[in-house]
Amino acid sequence: MSARSHEHSQKLMVWLGGLMGVGIFSVYGLLAAAPQSMRLTVLVPWTAGILCSTLAGLLNGEVANRNDKLHFDRISLLDLLLLQRDKDAVLKNFLSTLEPEAPAMNPEVVAVNRWLVATNTAFYLAHILFVVGAVAAATTVILLGR
Repeated sequence: MSARSHEHSQKLMVWLGGLMGVGIFSVYGLLAAAPQSMRLTVLVPWTAGILCSTLAGLLNGEVANRNDKLHFDRISLLDLLLLQRDKDAVLKNFLSTLEPEAPAMNPEVVAVNRWLVATNTAFYLAHILFVVGAVAAATTVILLGR
């Protein structure tokens, strides 16, 4: 993951969480006359969205750190092969870095992929909850006639 992509994702999660927080505080006064079920229809998705965006931001940092470590380990192995004198050892280690099946068998790569799935789930769930809350807020305000 590039540094620019990571930074963009982090900023997006902060803004998304902030927008939902502002939405909660700004719509709360408009919904004072609404029944509790209508208020919860608006407030619950945005509250859950704030939690998801915070979780996505935290997981995104962890995935970036683990991915950077994997990349460092791979580059370090290739650099160490330059110092190796045994041709068989060089060939074995070099070919193992090029094999397409090799990363899938590495437990660290599998773990990073699982962290990435969790991060993407929280990331997209925050977006969905933002939209659900916005639609619920607009619908509630329209139904109340304000």
